[in-house]
Amino acid sequence: MVENEAMAEIKTSISIDQDLFEEADALAKEIGISCSRVVALALADFMRRTRNKKLQAQINAAYAGAFDAGDAANLGIIRSHQRKSGEDEEWK
Repeated sequence: MVENEAMAEIKTSISIDQDLFEEADALAKEIGISCSRVVALALADFMRRTRNKKLQAQINAAYAGAFDAGDAANLGIIRSHQRKSGEDEEWK
């Protein structure tokens, strides 16, 4: 979805804690947008973070157990070369 893409809006009714509503309403007034917009932005951010967590879990699952003995041997060789190549270098 393109960020500035026009989307159909619907009206809905939700129940939230009064303190949370008052905080959201105060924020809306402070930054000059509607309370509905604050709720929509917060929900969009929550949905984005949830999708990202699911994607990260899928990526982790895809790579779980993908490290085999050959990979371990190659990693040892790479680390050995890294140590040797850095022996003469002075950290500044």
